[in-house]
Amino acid sequence: MKIDLSIIMCSFNEEAWIQKSLNDLHQSIDSRSESVEILLIDNGSNDGTRDVIKKIKDPRYRIFFNDKNIGKGGSIKKGIQNSTGKYIVIHDPDFEYRASDLWRCYDSITSQPVECILGSRLKGSKIRFIYLTNLLGVIFLSKLISWLYNCEISDGATAMKMFHASTLKNLQLASSGFDLDFELITKTRLAKGSIGEIAIEYFPRTFKEGKKIRALQDGIKALFVILRDRYQFFQRISYRFYPSAN
Repeated sequence: MKIDLSIIMCSFNEEAWIQKSLNDLHQSIDSRSESVEILLIDNGSNDGTRDVIKKIKDPRYRIFFNDKNIGKGGSIKKGIQNSTGKYIVIHDPDFEYRASDLWRCYDSITSQPVECILGSRLKGSKIRFIYLTNLLGVIFLSKLISWLYNCEISDGATAMKMFHASTLKNLQLASSGFDLDFELITKTRLAKGSIGEIAIEYFPRTFKEGKKIRALQDGIKALFVILRDRYQFFQRISYRFYPSAN
């Protein structure tokens, strides 16, 4: 059976949110006619997340349980390798994003000549960020990518990214953490791929509610990826950290 869309969902200790996210996803899928597969990769959760996942009987799901935590980026790469759809989208099961926006991304990428669509949290009328440092980091890194890679993006850090599978599967990806969000963009641009954006809704969580990304620590890693992929000096440094990807 031909699969139109592969949905990659990576979970780690999302017991409080994952069922809401899955219910939201099912409702959105049932409103469409496209064929889908959902690649749900659990990254070594030690709360009740795996118990929720084990109850899933829907044949559209392909479930993977990592024996150890390989990072969000590592899980996404695993999903990419195992996907079979014509298009691939990354969708977090933390209920910060709404599944209905997946289809707005899908309608956009299938109606214009672009290789990637980003769901931007900064293009809509309501910008919802709890932490100012996170917002400023997103703005700075997105402007830096736009300048260095000759494109116009507002939200390189968004977790909702949709690609042509043929484009995504040909990218040589090295990152295994949150920095993969930025490498997906830099490598797409280096491959001469065009990138579009649409506005999406965003409902951020606090750290107490389970938010995991850290503005300073993860921002520095993202900055390194952006510079590494653009300049040979940083590429030489990266041999030490990512030898298999060079």
